[in-house]
Amino acid sequence: MSDVRQSLGRYDDFEVFAVRTLEGLDLDRLVPMMDRAWKLDYAGEARQTFGHEVLKKLLRGEGWIAVLACTGEGAPIGVELALERQLAVGDRTLRTYYVTVFSVCPDHRRKGVGRRVLEGINRMVFEEEGAELIHSTFHEGYAGSPTVQSTFDPIEDFAVCRYHASPIWSRRLDKDPLPPLNRALRVSRAWCSSSTTEQLTLGPCGSAHPVNFKAPSIVELNEWVRSEFSVGFLFESSLRSQYLGEDGSQSGLLFYEFGGGGRAALTYNLMPMKIDDHPLKPVGQIQTVMTRGCAESHKQRLLHHAALYLRSLGCFAATTLDLAAVPTAVLRALGFRPLEEDLVHLAARGPAETVALFEDEAPPFFVDFT
Repeated sequence: MSDVRQSLGRYDDFEVFAVRTLEGLDLDRLVPMMDRAWKLDYAGEARQTFGHEVLKKLLRGEGWIAVLACTGEGAPIGVELALERQLAVGDRTLRTYYVTVFSVCPDHRRKGVGRRVLEGINRMVFEEEGAELIHSTFHEGYAGSPTVQSTFDPIEDFAVCRYHASPIWSRRLDKDPLPPLNRALRVSRAWCSSSTTEQLTLGPCGSAHPVNFKAPSIVELNEWVRSEFSVGFLFESSLRSQYLGEDGSQSGLLFYEFGGGGRAALTYNLMPMKIDDHPLKPVGQIQTVMTRGCAESHKQRLLHHAALYLRSLGCFAATTLDLAAVPTAVLRALGFRPLEEDLVHLAARGPAETVALFEDEAPPFFVDFT
Protein backbone atom coordinates (compact mmCIF):
# COMPACT_ATOMS: atom_id res chain seq x y z
CA MET A 1 0.00 0.00 0.00
CA SER A 2 2.98 2.29 -0.44
CA ASP A 3 1.06 4.37 -2.96
CA VAL A 4 -1.66 5.28 -0.43
CA ARG A 5 0.56 5.75 2.64
CA GLN A 6 3.39 8.17 3.38
CA SER A 7 6.05 6.92 5.78
CA LEU A 8 6.64 9.20 8.75
CA GLY A 9 9.37 7.05 10.31
CA ARG A 10 10.57 3.51 10.84
CA TYR A 11 11.30 2.24 14.36
CA ASP A 12 12.55 -1.05 15.85
CA ASP A 13 9.38 -3.09 15.46
CA PHE A 14 7.00 -0.87 13.51
CA GLU A 15 6.58 1.92 10.97
CA VAL A 16 4.34 4.99 11.16
CA PHE A 17 2.41 6.24 8.15
CA ALA A 18 0.35 9.27 7.15
CA VAL A 19 -2.93 8.19 5.55
CA ARG A 20 -5.52 10.23 3.65
CA THR A 21 -7.70 7.56 2.00
CA LEU A 22 -9.96 4.80 3.31
CA GLU A 23 -7.99 2.34 1.20
CA GLY A 24 -4.84 3.33 3.07
CA LEU A 25 -6.48 2.61 6.43
CA ASP A 26 -7.31 -1.00 5.46
CA LEU A 27 -10.46 -1.14 7.61
CA ASP A 28 -10.71 -4.94 7.40
CA ARG A 29 -7.55 -5.19 9.53
CA LEU A 30 -7.88 -1.93 11.46
CA VAL A 31 -11.40 -2.49 12.87
CA PRO A 32 -10.57 -5.78 14.68
CA MET A 33 -7.44 -4.22 16.20
CA MET A 34 -9.40 -1.23 17.50
CA ASP A 35 -12.10 -3.51 18.89
CA ARG A 36 -9.49 -5.48 20.86
CA ALA A 37 -7.98 -2.27 22.22
CA TRP A 38 -11.28 -0.79 23.36
CA LYS A 39 -12.46 -4.13 24.76
CA LEU A 40 -9.39 -4.23 27.01
CA ASP A 41 -9.72 -0.61 28.14
CA TYR A 42 -13.45 -0.95 28.88
CA ALA A 43 -13.58 -4.57 30.11
CA GLY A 44 -17.03 -5.35 31.48
CA GLU A 45 -18.31 -1.84 30.70
CA ALA A 46 -20.46 -0.42 27.94
CA ARG A 47 -18.22 1.07 25.26
CA GLN A 48 -18.47 2.76 21.90
CA THR A 49 -17.64 0.58 18.92
CA PHE A 50 -15.97 1.87 15.80
CA GLY A 51 -16.92 -0.56 13.06
CA HIS A 52 -16.72 -0.10 9.32
CA GLU A 53 -19.88 2.00 9.03
CA VAL A 54 -19.01 4.32 11.92
CA LEU A 55 -15.53 4.99 10.55
CA LYS A 56 -16.85 5.53 7.03
CA LYS A 57 -19.36 8.04 8.41
CA LEU A 58 -16.67 9.91 10.33
CA LEU A 59 -14.48 10.03 7.22
CA ARG A 60 -17.09 10.60 4.53
CA GLY A 61 -16.18 14.23 4.00
CA GLU A 62 -12.95 15.79 2.87
CA GLY A 63 -10.22 17.21 5.06
CA TRP A 64 -9.44 14.27 7.32
CA ILE A 65 -6.04 12.78 7.99
CA ALA A 66 -4.86 9.75 9.95
CA VAL A 67 -1.68 8.31 11.39
CA LEU A 68 -1.33 4.54 11.32
CA ALA A 69 1.37 2.40 12.95
CA CYS A 70 2.00 -1.03 11.40
CA THR A 71 4.29 -3.99 12.02
CA GLY A 72 6.76 -5.06 9.37
CA GLU A 73 4.10 -7.49 8.10
CA GLY A 74 1.64 -4.62 7.66
CA ALA A 75 -0.63 -5.37 10.62
CA PRO A 76 -2.07 -2.17 12.15
CA ILE A 77 -1.07 -1.67 15.80
CA GLY A 78 -1.90 2.01 16.43
CA VAL A 79 -4.08 4.73 14.94
CA GLU A 80 -5.50 8.21 15.44
CA LEU A 81 -7.89 10.10 13.17
CA ALA A 82 -7.95 13.89 12.78
CA LEU A 83 -11.04 15.59 11.33
CA GLU A 84 -10.70 19.13 10.01
CA ARG A 85 -12.92 21.67 11.79
CA GLN A 86 -13.36 25.41 12.14
CA LEU A 87 -13.49 26.42 15.81
CA ALA A 88 -14.85 29.80 16.91
CA VAL A 89 -13.24 31.11 20.11
CA GLY A 90 -14.44 34.59 20.96
CA ASP A 91 -14.00 36.67 17.83
CA ARG A 92 -11.37 34.32 16.36
CA THR A 93 -11.78 31.36 14.02
CA LEU A 94 -9.11 28.70 14.40
CA ARG A 95 -8.33 26.10 11.78
CA THR A 96 -8.55 23.03 13.99
CA TYR A 97 -8.34 19.27 13.80
CA TYR A 98 -10.57 17.22 16.08
CA VAL A 99 -8.73 13.99 16.96
CA THR A 100 -10.53 10.81 17.87
CA VAL A 101 -10.35 6.98 18.13
CA PHE A 102 -6.78 6.97 19.48
CA SER A 103 -6.04 3.22 19.81
CA VAL A 104 -2.99 1.04 20.41
CA CYS A 105 -3.06 -2.73 20.02
CA PRO A 106 -2.93 -4.48 23.44
CA ASP A 107 0.04 -6.65 22.32
CA HIS A 108 2.15 -3.60 21.44
CA ARG A 109 1.63 -1.24 24.37
CA ARG A 110 4.46 0.36 26.35
CA LYS A 111 6.69 0.19 23.27
CA GLY A 112 6.35 3.82 22.20
CA VAL A 113 3.66 3.18 19.56
CA GLY A 114 1.17 5.68 21.01
CA ARG A 115 3.78 8.41 21.34
CA ARG A 116 4.94 7.94 17.74
CA VAL A 117 1.34 8.10 16.50
CA LEU A 118 0.78 11.35 18.40
CA GLU A 119 4.03 12.80 17.09
CA GLY A 120 2.87 11.91 13.60
CA ILE A 121 -0.46 13.67 14.11
CA ASN A 122 1.39 16.76 15.37
CA ARG A 123 3.59 16.77 12.28
CA MET A 124 0.68 16.40 9.88
CA VAL A 125 -1.60 18.91 11.61
CA PHE A 126 0.86 21.68 12.41
CA GLU A 127 3.64 21.28 9.84
CA GLU A 128 1.99 19.82 6.76
CA GLU A 129 -1.55 21.25 7.11
CA GLY A 130 -0.60 24.50 8.83
CA ALA A 131 -3.46 24.24 11.32
CA GLU A 132 -3.53 26.24 14.55
CA LEU A 133 -4.95 23.77 17.06
CA ILE A 134 -5.81 20.18 17.93
CA HIS A 135 -9.02 19.59 19.89
CA SER A 136 -9.98 16.40 21.66
CA THR A 137 -11.91 14.88 24.54
CA PHE A 138 -10.43 12.75 27.30
CA HIS A 139 -12.42 10.15 29.24
CA GLU A 140 -10.95 10.46 32.73
CA GLY A 141 -9.29 7.31 34.02
CA TYR A 142 -8.90 5.69 30.63
CA ALA A 143 -6.04 5.38 28.15
CA GLY A 144 -5.09 8.42 26.11
CA SER A 145 -4.67 11.47 28.29
CA PRO A 146 -1.37 10.48 30.02
CA THR A 147 0.22 9.59 26.67
CA VAL A 148 -0.87 12.90 25.17
CA GLN A 149 0.51 14.85 28.14
CA SER A 150 3.85 13.07 28.16
CA THR A 151 4.18 13.63 24.41
CA PHE A 152 3.48 17.37 24.62
CA ASP A 153 5.46 18.17 27.78
CA PRO A 154 8.89 18.07 26.05
CA ILE A 155 7.76 20.20 23.07
CA GLU A 156 8.95 23.76 23.53
CA ASP A 157 6.20 26.42 23.40
CA PHE A 158 3.44 23.76 23.14
CA ALA A 159 0.81 23.06 25.77
CA VAL A 160 -2.34 21.09 26.64
CA CYS A 161 -5.33 22.84 28.24
CA ARG A 162 -8.21 20.82 29.68
CA TYR A 163 -10.64 23.69 29.80
CA HIS A 164 -13.89 22.00 30.84
CA ALA A 165 -14.99 18.77 32.53
CA SER A 166 -18.45 17.26 32.70
CA PRO A 167 -19.92 13.98 33.86
CA ILE A 168 -21.82 12.02 31.24
CA TRP A 169 -25.54 12.57 31.81
CA SER A 170 -27.49 9.47 30.83
CA ARG A 171 -31.06 8.21 30.65
CA ARG A 172 -32.36 4.79 29.67
CA LEU A 173 -34.99 5.05 26.95
CA ASP A 174 -36.11 1.42 26.86
CA LYS A 175 -36.77 1.05 30.60
CA ASP A 176 -39.13 3.54 32.23
CA PRO A 177 -39.71 5.27 28.86
CA LEU A 178 -40.75 8.89 28.67
CA PRO A 179 -44.47 9.44 28.04
CA PRO A 180 -45.67 10.98 24.77
CA LEU A 181 -45.58 14.76 24.63
CA ASN A 182 -48.87 16.23 25.81
CA ARG A 183 -48.82 18.95 23.15
CA ALA A 184 -47.89 18.96 19.48
CA LEU A 185 -44.45 20.35 18.73
CA ARG A 186 -43.12 21.91 15.55
CA VAL A 187 -39.93 20.11 14.50
CA SER A 188 -38.02 19.73 11.24
CA ARG A 189 -34.80 17.98 10.33
CA ALA A 190 -32.23 20.00 8.36
CA TRP A 191 -29.72 18.91 5.73
CA CYS A 192 -27.66 20.14 2.78
CA SER A 193 -28.08 18.53 -0.62
CA SER A 194 -24.32 18.72 -1.32
CA SER A 195 -21.04 19.74 0.28
CA THR A 196 -21.15 23.06 -1.61
CA THR A 197 -24.77 24.00 -0.90
CA GLU A 198 -25.11 26.99 1.43
CA GLN A 199 -28.87 26.86 2.01
CA LEU A 200 -30.27 24.29 4.43
CA THR A 201 -33.31 22.21 3.49
CA LEU A 202 -35.96 21.51 6.12
CA GLY A 203 -37.99 18.30 6.00
CA PRO A 204 -40.19 15.99 8.08
CA CYS A 205 -39.19 14.66 11.48
CA GLY A 206 -41.44 11.72 12.23
CA SER A 207 -45.05 12.74 12.84
CA ALA A 208 -44.20 16.20 14.21
CA HIS A 209 -45.61 19.31 12.56
CA PRO A 210 -42.90 21.08 10.50
CA VAL A 211 -41.56 24.44 11.60
CA ASN A 212 -42.97 27.51 9.85
CA PHE A 213 -39.81 29.54 9.42
CA LYS A 214 -37.53 29.61 6.39
CA ALA A 215 -34.48 27.38 6.55
CA PRO A 216 -31.33 29.33 7.45
CA SER A 217 -28.15 29.31 5.42
CA ILE A 218 -24.88 27.82 6.64
CA VAL A 219 -23.63 31.37 7.23
CA GLU A 220 -26.65 32.16 9.43
CA LEU A 221 -26.26 28.89 11.30
CA ASN A 222 -22.61 29.65 11.99
CA GLU A 223 -23.48 33.15 13.22
CA TRP A 224 -25.92 31.52 15.64
CA VAL A 225 -23.07 29.34 16.96
CA ARG A 226 -20.83 32.40 17.36
CA SER A 227 -23.50 34.36 19.24
CA GLU A 228 -24.53 31.47 21.50
CA PHE A 229 -21.24 29.87 22.53
CA SER A 230 -17.88 31.08 23.81
CA VAL A 231 -16.24 28.06 22.12
CA GLY A 232 -18.05 26.36 19.26
CA PHE A 233 -17.48 24.26 16.17
CA LEU A 234 -18.82 25.89 13.01
CA PHE A 235 -20.82 23.91 10.47
CA GLU A 236 -17.97 23.60 8.03
CA SER A 237 -15.58 20.81 7.00
CA SER A 238 -16.16 17.52 8.83
CA LEU A 239 -18.86 18.85 11.16
CA ARG A 240 -20.98 19.71 8.13
CA SER A 241 -20.60 16.22 6.66
CA GLN A 242 -21.27 14.69 10.07
CA TYR A 243 -24.62 16.35 10.77
CA LEU A 244 -26.02 17.73 7.52
CA GLY A 245 -26.29 14.58 5.41
CA GLU A 246 -29.62 13.79 3.78
CA ASP A 247 -30.17 10.44 5.52
CA GLY A 248 -30.41 11.48 9.19
CA SER A 249 -30.64 7.90 10.47
CA GLN A 250 -27.29 8.07 12.28
CA SER A 251 -26.77 11.79 12.98
CA GLY A 252 -28.53 15.03 12.23
CA LEU A 253 -29.70 18.52 13.09
CA LEU A 254 -33.23 19.26 14.32
CA PHE A 255 -34.94 22.67 14.38
CA TYR A 256 -37.70 23.49 16.87
CA GLU A 257 -40.25 26.30 16.95
CA PHE A 258 -42.20 27.56 19.95
CA GLY A 259 -44.81 30.24 20.50
CA GLY A 260 -43.65 33.81 20.96
CA GLY A 261 -40.79 33.47 18.49
CA GLY A 262 -38.79 30.88 20.44
CA ARG A 263 -36.51 28.72 18.29
CA ALA A 264 -33.98 26.02 18.98
CA ALA A 265 -31.64 23.61 17.23
CA LEU A 266 -30.24 20.30 18.43
CA THR A 267 -27.61 17.94 17.03
CA TYR A 268 -27.66 14.19 17.66
CA ASN A 269 -25.49 11.19 16.85
CA LEU A 270 -26.14 7.46 17.18
CA MET A 271 -23.23 5.42 18.51
CA PRO A 272 -23.17 1.60 18.37
CA MET A 273 -22.22 0.01 21.69
CA LYS A 274 -20.87 -3.23 23.14
CA ILE A 275 -20.14 -4.80 26.49
CA ASP A 276 -17.07 -6.96 25.87
CA ASP A 277 -18.09 -8.97 22.77
CA HIS A 278 -21.85 -8.49 23.18
CA PRO A 279 -23.45 -5.91 20.86
CA LEU A 280 -25.99 -3.51 22.35
CA LYS A 281 -28.46 -1.19 20.75
CA PRO A 282 -27.00 2.25 20.01
CA VAL A 283 -26.81 5.18 22.39
CA GLY A 284 -28.18 8.50 21.17
CA GLN A 285 -25.69 11.29 21.87
CA ILE A 286 -27.29 14.73 22.20
CA GLN A 287 -24.33 16.88 21.25
CA THR A 288 -25.60 20.38 21.76
CA VAL A 289 -28.65 22.60 21.98
CA MET A 290 -28.90 26.17 20.65
CA THR A 291 -31.84 28.33 21.73
CA ARG A 292 -33.24 31.78 21.07
CA GLY A 293 -36.16 33.23 22.98
CA CYS A 294 -36.82 29.92 24.76
CA ALA A 295 -38.07 29.50 28.30
CA GLU A 296 -36.90 26.60 30.46
CA SER A 297 -40.18 24.83 29.70
CA HIS A 298 -39.38 25.02 25.98
CA LYS A 299 -35.98 23.45 26.56
CA GLN A 300 -37.60 20.66 28.53
CA ARG A 301 -40.09 19.97 25.72
CA LEU A 302 -37.44 19.87 23.01
CA LEU A 303 -35.22 17.55 25.04
CA HIS A 304 -38.26 15.37 25.75
CA HIS A 305 -38.95 15.20 22.01
CA ALA A 306 -35.30 14.45 21.22
CA ALA A 307 -35.30 11.51 23.65
CA LEU A 308 -38.47 10.11 22.08
CA TYR A 309 -36.99 10.62 18.60
CA LEU A 310 -33.78 8.81 19.53
CA ARG A 311 -35.80 5.91 20.91
CA SER A 312 -37.69 5.74 17.60
CA LEU A 313 -34.31 5.43 15.85
CA GLY A 314 -33.52 2.35 17.97
CA CYS A 315 -31.50 3.81 20.86
CA PHE A 316 -31.67 2.14 24.27
CA ALA A 317 -30.29 5.23 26.07
CA ALA A 318 -29.53 8.91 25.54
CA THR A 319 -26.46 10.78 26.79
CA THR A 320 -25.24 14.35 26.85
CA LEU A 321 -22.59 16.49 28.51
CA ASP A 322 -23.24 19.51 30.71
CA LEU A 323 -21.98 22.27 28.42
CA ALA A 324 -24.41 24.81 29.99
CA ALA A 325 -26.70 24.82 26.95
CA VAL A 326 -29.47 23.02 28.87
CA PRO A 327 -30.05 23.63 32.61
CA THR A 328 -29.26 20.60 34.75
CA ALA A 329 -32.72 21.03 36.33
CA VAL A 330 -34.21 20.22 32.91
CA LEU A 331 -32.03 17.15 32.55
CA ARG A 332 -33.05 15.90 35.99
CA ALA A 333 -36.75 16.59 35.34
CA LEU A 334 -36.56 14.25 32.34
CA GLY A 335 -34.78 11.51 34.25
CA PHE A 336 -31.21 12.16 33.11
CA ARG A 337 -28.66 11.49 35.83
CA PRO A 338 -24.96 12.35 35.95
CA LEU A 339 -22.56 9.43 35.98
CA GLU A 340 -20.12 11.13 38.33
CA GLU A 341 -17.41 8.54 37.71
CA ASP A 342 -17.59 9.19 33.95
CA LEU A 343 -15.93 12.58 33.53
CA VAL A 344 -15.20 13.85 30.03
CA HIS A 345 -12.63 16.63 29.61
CA LEU A 346 -12.60 19.04 26.67
CA ALA A 347 -9.01 19.73 25.70
CA ALA A 348 -7.12 22.05 23.37
CA ARG A 349 -3.51 21.34 22.49
CA GLY A 350 -0.91 22.98 20.31
CA PRO A 351 1.10 26.23 20.39
CA ALA A 352 0.97 27.60 23.95
CA GLU A 353 -0.05 31.07 22.75
CA THR A 354 -3.13 29.65 21.02
CA VAL A 355 -3.99 27.21 23.80
CA ALA A 356 -3.93 30.11 26.29
CA LEU A 357 -7.13 31.43 24.64
CA PHE A 358 -9.07 28.66 26.38
CA GLU A 359 -7.88 29.27 29.93
CA ASP A 360 -10.48 31.92 30.71
CA GLU A 361 -13.35 30.68 28.52
CA ALA A 362 -16.56 29.78 30.31
CA PRO A 363 -19.55 27.75 29.09
CA PRO A 364 -21.75 27.43 27.13
CA PHE A 365 -19.73 25.38 24.66
CA PHE A 366 -20.67 23.65 21.41
CA VAL A 367 -18.14 20.86 21.10
CA ASP A 368 -18.94 17.58 19.37
CA PHE A 369 -17.35 14.52 20.99
CA THR A 370 -18.05 11.66 18.59
